[in-house]
Amino acid sequence: MTYGVPYSFVPGTKAKADEVNANFIDILDKIQTTNSRIDTANTTIQECSASIDSKLNIDLSNLSEEGEAMFNGMAYAKDLDGNWTEKYTACAVNTSISTGVTQSYSLSNILPKDSELYEVMIAITAETAATSGALAYLYVSTDKMTNKKPVIKTISRHSSVAYGNNACTVIVGTGRKININSSASSVGASSYNFEIYAYRKVR
Repeated sequence: MTYGVPYSFVPGTKAKADEVNANFIDILDKIQTTNSRIDTANTTIQECSASIDSKLNIDLSNLSEEGEAMFNGMAYAKDLDGNWTEKYTACAVNTSISTGVTQSYSLSNILPKDSELYEVMIAITAETAATSGALAYLYVSTDKMTNKKPVIKTISRHSSVAYGNNACTVIVGTGRKININSSASSVGASSYNFEIYAYRKVR
């Protein structure tokens, strides 16, 4: 929008003081009007922002677990099923485990945040001393997978030593531990290697 003052002056002619003053007064009035509009706009923005904050502060206590999960999923959408991060760690090398024993490994130094849920890619190889035809089992569990997942089953058919290996993914929660268990139905002691290859956030 083009703005003009009340009086214009021609070069070489005398300007009247009251006309010059009238121009200055008009300019000052326009500045004051503009400042007033800016103040009004700022007040409106602040009121809208407060209203938005108030509306966003929703009490979710009356939602079901499914509803809360939906809102959490939306809030953490950028992290949901995140990219895999390679993090090779040899947690156990040639470690002995006896029948019915559980050994635990902490992942607090491997996973970034203790408050988050992660999917972890692991591999276990085992060597089991057993009589010919005997079975040996190794299981994995976590605080989010309390039912033990069988990862190794070795069968010694013709030798006193049997070998097995398996790679899988497990869900690890805030407990930050992976448990390896030798089944009570195993025959003989086992030694195994336990390695972690990668993890990703899966809230």
